[in-house]
Amino acid sequence: MLGSLCILIGSILLAFVCSLLLVTSLLFALGLSLSWFVVPLAGLMAAAFGSWVAGQYFKTSRTYAFFLAFGISLVAFSVFALLNSEIYEASWDGETYHAEAIVQLTNGWNPFRQAPPGEAVFPTYLSFFPKGPWIWAAALYKFSGSFESGKAFHLTLILTCFLFSFGALDSLQKISRRWILWLSLLMAINPVSASQMFTYYVDGQLSSLLVIATGLLILMDRRPDRILTVALAMVVILTINVKLTGALYIAIMAAGYAIWYLGAKRERRFELAFWLIGAGLVGGILVGFNPYITQFFDKFITTGNPFDPYANWRSVIVVESDTIFPSHMGHIERLLVSIFSKSEITPSIRLKVPFTFSSEEIESFGFPDVRIGGLGPLFGGALLLSLAVLGLLFWKYRGQLQETVGLLVVTGLIVLSALSFSEAWWARFAPQIWMLPVAVTVMGILIIHTGGKQAALIHALLISLSVNSMLICLPYLLSTYRQHLRTADQLAVFKSQTEPVPVTLNNFAGIRYRFQREGVRYVEVESLPCAKDKQMRVARTGAFVCVR
Repeated sequence: MLGSLCILIGSILLAFVCSLLLVTSLLFALGLSLSWFVVPLAGLMAAAFGSWVAGQYFKTSRTYAFFLAFGISLVAFSVFALLNSEIYEASWDGETYHAEAIVQLTNGWNPFRQAPPGEAVFPTYLSFFPKGPWIWAAALYKFSGSFESGKAFHLTLILTCFLFSFGALDSLQKISRRWILWLSLLMAINPVSASQMFTYYVDGQLSSLLVIATGLLILMDRRPDRILTVALAMVVILTINVKLTGALYIAIMAAGYAIWYLGAKRERRFELAFWLIGAGLVGGILVGFNPYITQFFDKFITTGNPFDPYANWRSVIVVESDTIFPSHMGHIERLLVSIFSKSEITPSIRLKVPFTFSSEEIESFGFPDVRIGGLGPLFGGALLLSLAVLGLLFWKYRGQLQETVGLLVVTGLIVLSALSFSEAWWARFAPQIWMLPVAVTVMGILIIHTGGKQAALIHALLISLSVNSMLICLPYLLSTYRQHLRTADQLAVFKSQTEPVPVTLNNFAGIRYRFQREGVRYVEVESLPCAKDKQMRVARTGAFVCVR
């Protein structure tokens, strides 16, 4: 019953985010722009979907279950939006092209019908990247009037991730509730999501969606029904439109699972295939019209190169990769070196002994984009433990592994999806790697259970993963709090100036919108007209202002 309630709440939240995309995409297709009514309309659509789910799972208490689930969803999202409204965005990417895209959409830009506005600082990014996170953030900004509130979708998807993980693990039946709670928290509070939860970075949202997809695939194996197929279709639509690599990853995971599901002649196999194909078409053609049609398909037809004129769009990543790793290293070697190296923002190779860490490593996770060792200072050790557990399972429990064949298939697809991207060493570009030791832990608990000497490996693995998550969350939350206070203090200084403050934005468009909404009088200049000792750098950005 509790597992079904989690699925119900998760379905409402998932339907709300997906409805924001669907409604906005229809407006764009009709030549209209984003409107304030998108959020309440999406809320009604989510409520309708939740009512249907409640009717299927709680036939004798439908009304009570629906209002309970919808109330929890509404309160949770409102709290997330209000909380983020009080926290300043302080990330590099969030203050540049993410901020610009969100504000341009809020101000009426229709990406289906129009090129990026002429004053846009990042027209290539606005044209080339999927628009999902920008659209739902802009919709909330348009409705609430708070630019910062759009960051609420990180926490929304983290909660949704927890709920579907709980529902999936609860369906396995052999795991006690306390273990389910522990494992679900580990799945939801993964390193990439945890280190971006109060920013406009999109990688954490991708990570949450991939975990949600994993939970739904496990549920399809254990208790298939139409609700799960529709929910999985919504995840496919969202993942395609959250990030370009998301389309690749979800295609591998969904298609691979569907092939296995069909081959194994599982229940609802043709229905699953139908919904997945339909979701791929809706996500890529309707919701993803820009960029998948306007950029890639159109360029392929006209020039023969779908990435023209952006053929080098990965150049920044590749150049950085080539400066860190020796040229003879393949992408799997680079991934392993990154996992077993010290966690660093400024990338370099410094291999370390597993299960060791330094204060310098911990401090690096105050930043939302740790390059080397980005899955945490203890992840390398946890991965070794998971390999030991996996080896034990194949050595002594091969016969019982048949009970977890669905989980093994999903785990294999996670590995395949991660290795499909050549720069998986950079944690935020392949966040699903985090799920590998967690999936092995689940298999270990199912087969070995949690008692006896052999279970010590499972306990050690769980503790390692938990401490690893704490070593990421705590410095990030502390850094976010300190950065918020610093930003507030700076804004007070800027507002106290008797004359408009000269500012060089240096492409940090988010500063412009922050100054406007906070009542800071400013004038944009190419070079500051004051001495160096009168110049102040805007916190966590490359923008500078003159102060007296």
